[in-house]
Amino acid sequence: MTSLNFELLPWQKEVFLDKTRFKVVVAGRRCGKSRLAAIKLITEGLNCPSGSHVMYVAPTQGQARTIIWQMLLELGRNVIVTGK
Repeated sequence: MTSLNFELLPWQKEVFLDKTRFKVVVAGRRCGKSRLAAIKLITEGLNCPSGSHVMYVAPTQGQARTIIWQMLLELGRNVIVTGK
């Protein structure tokens, strides 16, 4: 069993543990919003039933790839399984 050890800032912990379905975070640049989103995507994906999906939404696919893809690969390297 692989464990994930994510360090979160106090405000990130508050948002992460909040049970509301939709969240709005008003924060400046480079404060950790995308990192929090990546951690949430990974943890939700691991907790979903088989065949479920999680989704990251950005204005364009290119922006989504630029913003989150590399971070997902780095943060989730211990749990990512490639191929079928």
